[in-house]
Amino acid sequence: MRNIARKGCQTKYVFLTDIDIIPSLNSVVELNNFFKTVICEGYCAYVIPTFEIDVRAAFPRSKDLLRGLIKKGLARPFHEKVFIYNQYATNFSKWLSTNRSETAVRISHTVTNFEFLYEPFYIAIDSAPAHDERFTGYGFTRNSQVYEMYVAGYKFYVLSPVFTCHWGLQRKQARPAWREQQNNANRKKFEVFKSEIFARYKNNPHLK
Repeated sequence: MRNIARKGCQTKYVFLTDIDIIPSLNSVVELNNFFKTVICEGYCAYVIPTFEIDVRAAFPRSKDLLRGLIKKGLARPFHEKVFIYNQYATNFSKWLSTNRSETAVRISHTVTNFEFLYEPFYIAIDSAPAHDERFTGYGFTRNSQVYEMYVAGYKFYVLSPVFTCHWGLQRKQARPAWREQQNNANRKKFEVFKSEIFARYKNNPHLK
């Protein structure tokens, strides 16, 4: 479905996200202004930090108001309690300390600690690798695509002050048997997938 959605996109850049992820106020205007002037050397992906918002809280209208919710325990980095590794490399602490009152989008910092299973929501030119359709159901559907970008030589830049939100503070719960079965099946496929992309790009980043 993500590949089909990309084919229908009529712009140079695409935002790889999920349907239940909500962008910050005026982000479209500010991002359009940013991409009119940004210069990318090589392959670039621009990460939009994502946060969980308590259902009791109002949607934060700015980065500063988001920081206030975090201090009150009403917001936190996406999947921080459920599975920290898939967002950890974004470095939320660094992002929260920069560009606190500005509205113009800029690069906050570069992702320097890429981790296996990292799956940020990001914007990139539509020439980025497609999602591998061998991964069906739950598990490895997004991080496999991001991992291929990493092996292909993409640099990931975290943008500020734009952000996205997901309603509800998520808690780690026992997975149903069917979900665990899908995850295990996709994990086996991923081992084959890794070997293929190492050969395709003639690059194994783990050997450097």
